[in-house]
Amino acid sequence: MITLTAQLLEIIGAYAPDSDSDRTLERAAEYAVFPLVYLARKQVGAHLNDRDRGFWREHVTRIALIRNELRQVRDVLGSDIPNLLLKGEPLARQLYGDSYSRSTTDIDILLSQEHVDLAWRRLEALGYRADEGVKPNLWASNQFALYHPRHHVAVEIHWRIAYPQMPCPSTTALLENAALMQLSDPLQVPVLSPEMLFFQLCYHYHQHQGFLKGLFDIAAWFDRYGETANLEAIAHTARDLRVMGVLQWPIHALVKLTGQSLPLYEPEVDLPVRIWSDLCVSVTRNCLVRPQVSLRDQAILRTMAGIGKVPGVLVGSMAMLTLDGVAPKAIGFMRLWVWGPHRLGRFFHRVTRPLAALERQFRSPG
Repeated sequence: MITLTAQLLEIIGAYAPDSDSDRTLERAAEYAVFPLVYLARKQVGAHLNDRDRGFWREHVTRIALIRNELRQVRDVLGSDIPNLLLKGEPLARQLYGDSYSRSTTDIDILLSQEHVDLAWRRLEALGYRADEGVKPNLWASNQFALYHPRHHVAVEIHWRIAYPQMPCPSTTALLENAALMQLSDPLQVPVLSPEMLFFQLCYHYHQHQGFLKGLFDIAAWFDRYGETANLEAIAHTARDLRVMGVLQWPIHALVKLTGQSLPLYEPEVDLPVRIWSDLCVSVTRNCLVRPQVSLRDQAILRTMAGIGKVPGVLVGSMAMLTLDGVAPKAIGFMRLWVWGPHRLGRFFHRVTRPLAALERQFRSPG
């Protein structure tokens, strides 16, 4: 049977005629799926020009550079900071079976919130720096970026696999149940288990409001783990966290695009899930070969929408309506406005932080 990934490549127009190959691969690069489309076209003998081959060589070189940096990052973090790798080359290996089918520009580390400052200080010893005046927004984000000025590699420190407004499995549980992957002969790295990886991929897709790269990752997960993962555990955890609608959004999009029957698919879903999945289906189909792609469609397909802070908060809050139940939807929608990554959010955080500390003090035993 044809894989979901192969079907999705056909649906987006990856195998366009040679006369359209320049536009096809340009858009694939814009939507961060260049490696998949390049390899697919190469496999069927489609036209690849010198520029495309040059981009591919740059991609392979970049992966090697990041792998070398990863060794040093792992060493400097040490064994006293439990951590695992998110995304990047390890994810490419998990989902696609090789290091080069997925683009990456940084190193993503998941660790507990209590170790964020220590990891930050140790990474500074390697030359990584945060932007001036920028500190971890523990109340509004789930990650914090450091950059190396010489290597132009970023390390993103994550303390959750989803933003604060999104219920998700605890980081402690994720670290304790990590799987090991042999990335290269001397380099073994911890990664998410297949079940928890599915949650992370769906959260990532939700965070970027249906981006194309995320949909391919979820399709590849079904190709790789759809018959072996503990689907019952995934469903139980999703219902317990009240995020089944978040999982159904990309599942429904894939079912509508490919016509395949997928595990975990539930035909009856809330209206926001149907609306978001229908929107992503219309945007995704033939996205590499359509004569014109609207700004709205580009904002959804790209990894970074680039639509501004206020529209971004509005779209993000609308995406929170895919949570299960009235109360989670309302809280998820409002939290982005009240405690979001903006001036109003910073103000409310400053006002409520002392009250939160006082409340914790009263709750503490003894």
